[in-house]
Amino acid sequence: MADATQARSDDASRNEDLRIERADTPIIAYARLVAQSDEFFDAASKGRGRNSHPAFRILYDAAGKAMETSYLHMLDLLPNGDDRDLMILAGHAAMMVNQLVDHIPGGVERDVACKLAEGVASALTVISATLAHQWPAGVKDVEPIFPELAKFIRRDMMIAEARRADAEGR
Repeated sequence: MADATQARSDDASRNEDLRIERADTPIIAYARLVAQSDEFFDAASKGRGRNSHPAFRILYDAAGKAMETSYLHMLDLLPNGDDRDLMILAGHAAMMVNQLVDHIPGGVERDVACKLAEGVASALTVISATLAHQWPAGVKDVEPIFPELAKFIRRDMMIAEARRADAEGR
């Protein structure tokens, strides 16, 4: 009997070795790094708030620049055959464009630029939410990669659902 138990144990071990792991695509690998830069920025922000030494301000500024740069360059990556790629890219684009209005300088064209940014934000929010609705496990799969983005995608889903309810008169 001990031999049979051992054989099953060996088979289970071999089956684990044969299980195919999904390798990270460039977008997924990059999103993990962006999430880490986001966490580092938050930690640097807390450190700066508790300490007045200039080194903490310098670290905070460097972390902010790294986070900003990483967020922008994530938009340059191309999906690579994994559904998570498209969800991450759409959710990230929606998250970024929502911040755009805050960065548009004042002036006569500001109103037009803001309306354009809001229109693009609205479209990307719906795209992000639609992808999440079509692939419900996707948000759960995105969460360990980039938790803040998963929260944002869930927010997109709530906004899109509210817009659908308004359009249908609910």
